[in-house]
Amino acid sequence: MTGAYSFLLRRELRDRYPTRLAIAGELLGLGASLLVYAYTARAFAPRFQGGDYFSYLLIGEATLFAPLALFNGLARSVRLSAQTGTLEAMLAQPVAPWRILLVLGGALLPIELARALLTLGLGALLFGFALAPSAWGTLLSLQLLALPAFFGLGLLASSALLRFGRGEAMLGYLGAAAAIVAGAYFPTDVLPAQLKELAAWLSPFSLLLETTRAAATGGFEPGTLLRPGAALLAWGVLTLPAGLLAVKLAFARARRVGAPFLIT
Repeated sequence: MTGAYSFLLRRELRDRYPTRLAIAGELLGLGASLLVYAYTARAFAPRFQGGDYFSYLLIGEATLFAPLALFNGLARSVRLSAQTGTLEAMLAQPVAPWRILLVLGGALLPIELARALLTLGLGALLFGFALAPSAWGTLLSLQLLALPAFFGLGLLASSALLRFGRGEAMLGYLGAAAAIVAGAYFPTDVLPAQLKELAAWLSPFSLLLETTRAAATGGFEPGTLLRPGAALLAWGVLTLPAGLLAVKLAFARARRVGAPFLIT
């Protein structure tokens, strides 16, 4: 599987950044986003009760890069692999299908984590974003704790795509809605009380972002992070086995009916 991972990682990099100009475009895009955030923060600063609105936006953006990539991007990688024939070729190997999808998702993570670090780094370099040194390790630890949960959600999304052959756009909408409800762009206090409470209980996006913001502002305090960290792991215990089972059933159905993976 090491060779498959290396191949898929190179493919993902090639698809995203086919030339050096594409890499420059990525950097310019991140810089432009930060510039928009900086001026938006300046406009809303007098009315923002949380203090630094720029940091609020920056942390929200960077925190959800990897989770959204697993939720939406894993399904996109499955579609691309199915359309190019790569998926069926990998399935011909003596490897369980769920391992293949884990490798597909794993190929996304280094890129998204690098984008998150680059976003925070550019924010610090160009706009004075400040983060306590102890908070960097905490933020990375929270990302790692959350990986099983979002891998599970990504597998569930991918199994639906494999089963029905469509729905990638809906996954994008769901991911965007989850980010908004989690408070990526504005405090959740503006949401209806019932929706805010529901998201706090039923959305790992909300749990991760709220905990990350608390860690970024308060530094590393193991006692206060123990409970949300355990909750993130509990989400993984629930969603990862469910996702693996759903993927197994989707592949078993495809093999039973002898249908190719037609994903539109």
